[in-house]
This record gives sequence, structure tokens and C-alpha cells, in this order.
Amino acid sequence: MDFLLGLNWNPWRSDPTPPQLNEGNEKTSTSGKREETIPELGEGKEVMLASVTGSEIMMQVYKVYKEHRLHHLSCDLAELIQVECVLHRSARLATATPEVSLNDGVVTLYSPRSLAQSAVPLPLPGSTLIQVHLHKTKGRLLLKAESLQFFLAIPVLTLDNWSHVHIGELLACWSSTSSARWCTVLGYLGMAANQVGLSEYSYLGPKSFANHNYHHEHMLVMENDNLVAIHVAGALLDFEGEQQGKDPWYVILSP
Repeated sequence: MDFLLGLNWNPWRSDPTPPQLNEGNEKTSTSGKREETIPELGEGKEVMLASVTGSEIMMQVYKVYKEHRLHHLSCDLAELIQVECVLHRSARLATATPEVSLNDGVVTLYSPRSLAQSAVPLPLPGSTLIQVHLHKTKGRLLLKAESLQFFLAIPVLTLDNWSHVHIGELLACWSSTSSARWCTVLGYLGMAANQVGLSEYSYLGPKSFANHNYHHEHMLVMENDNLVAIHVAGALLDFEGEQQGKDPWYVILSP
């Protein structure tokens, strides 16, 4: 996995015991709105909290995470999530289930539906966080990481049996079959992880990505200044249906 350079991953690590959630207790306020309580960090006191979605929590976590990276400060994702749960008046009711989990959780992708209600990820120490947008259009799945300035266009083939399934199912299919397209996705995510929080002058452009051969069956083509596409010779694209969403996905890369 040389495309994950600098992340110091170990795909063969033993499966550690995940951290436990601080589950809250439900309460009903005088207005009749359901609320939860969780202990304040380090205080042992309970506070009244109103529910916020996991997506909203992760959006703020990502902003804080970027700031830490920009100023070369160490940070722990699990702790950042716990802090934001308190600051945004939300209780972590459950651990979010990822759309895709590869190599015993080394790579996990969370869609907006994964982060419904107050479900949030519980990353391992040393994990890296990426924010991405995904949508299907014109027979291709477009992937755009917030930390990169270019899109990756991945062909959706008729053999994939798209049939308007959720994008999560499509990615899970590619990852479970070790698809060549999935190898290229991993390369893109690896580059994105290393670019989070860097200044715009430090960004790696599409040429840097297109110059690498992530799989012998594919050709990476730089179609314009902000789009790199996977070309598969003789492939029949599936033009049925489009899926777009305004809410971002989150990818966690664990050591």
C-alpha cells in the first residue's frame, strides 16, 4: 500500500477493543422536547442537551481537526468528537455503522445516513479524518475530497448492476471484490489524508495523482485542471439514475 505513504498504517494489526460510548439518559424538558444528558468532560456533572445529528457534529470536528493540522498540533479524533458532542448539546446515542469497512476497520466510510440522529464514529488513536462529497452523474461516480482541488471520476459499469442502489452499496461491492477502481479510490483518499489542513500553496494538483499507476488495468487521464478520470478500455457505462447529496461523507483512516 505505497499509495498510503506517510499514514503509517498497519493492515495486519490485531483488532483492538474499541472505546466505549458515554451513553446519555433521555429527559423531557418543560417544553416537551426530548433531550439527553451526558457527563461534562472531566467534571462528572450532567448537563441538559438537545439532539444534534452526527453529520453536524462531524462537520465541526473536521473544522477543528483541520486547524490542528494547519498549526501542527497533535489531536485525537475520539476526544474531538466527545468535546463537540458536549459543545453542540448532543449525546452520542450509538456508534455509527460505516457504509464501507476495509481491512478490519483500517478504512471506514460514513455517509450522511450513517450519521443519522446522534450516531458518530469512534476512531482509534492516531486516525486520520477526511471530508468528501460523492455523487453519480453521466455514468460515473464523482469523488471530491475537501483537502484536494480536483475530482476523481470513477466509471460505473453495467456489470456493477447499479439499479439505483445507494452509493454506499456500490462502494462496498467494489471494496469487497478488490476492484481495480477501489484501489484507485484508496490512492485518492491517501493523498487527501496527507493534504488535510495544508495551505493552498502546498496542495498537490491533479498531475501529481494522474502520474501514478494505481492499477495495471486502468489508465488515469487528466481531463481538465480539476478532474482526473479512470478510463477502462471497452467499458460499458451505466447511465441510469443519478444521485446527488449536499451533505458530505467522512472517511477515517486508522493506523
